[in-house]
Amino acid sequence: MAHVTVISRTEVAFAPDLPSLAPAAEIAFSTEHTAPTRVYLPMEFYRPATLEERAQNPRYGLYPKDAAAEASERDVVSKVIDMAYRTVLHKYEV
Repeated sequence: MAHVTVISRTEVAFAPDLPSLAPAAEIAFSTEHTAPTRVYLPMEFYRPATLEERAQNPRYGLYPKDAAAEASERDVVSKVIDMAYRTVLHKYEV
């Protein structure tokens, strides 16, 4: 898997990808081969950042609640990256 940089984790009022109109977590990430991309996950997987965490990285307003939530985030991100790599046009010289 590619090296993933999580740019930010923030709460949004609703997510275009999720069926309900409940608040969601917006995770912005990029890799060395993909442009910054956003995915949306249910808020139930996240907790608000503490003041110390906010001071260390103000772009992270949310953190995964537990290892299962972190694994879920990684799964979604890896699926998006896989789709992006499949759509990349491969160039070669003739």
